[in-house]
Amino acid sequence: MRWNCLPGAAFLLALALPVLAQDSPPAEESDVLGAITRQMQFDAPTRIEGRLRSLDPYDAAIWVEWTRFYAERKWYFVPAEPQLKLFARDPAMMAFFRRLDPGTLLRMTVQSGPDGKRLILEMEGA
Repeated sequence: MRWNCLPGAAFLLALALPVLAQDSPPAEESDVLGAITRQMQFDAPTRIEGRLRSLDPYDAAIWVEWTRFYAERKWYFVPAEPQLKLFARDPAMMAFFRRLDPGTLLRMTVQSGPDGKRLILEMEGA
């Protein structure tokens, strides 16, 4: 009588095998995700790369699709490419952004100010 539950147990084992066979993510990958989380706070000056999406003339800011950040002498890709609102440090920088086309690749150093706004400290190549 106990053998009649064997097909059910075999079915459950067949369902569980793919889950048990999955590899855990490499430690390096989880370190990168932790670094991205820390970088998004922009407590310290942070070099980032992204594509210009649009201008926000009301706030003298730009929207950037964030693609990479620089840490530990290496550029890291940002998964899902979040969009960030970044504030120009002065009117001349905002005038520079107005001359650019959407999709232009930008490299810049960004840091959060005392008011929590992400301020562009400098532009690479500008």
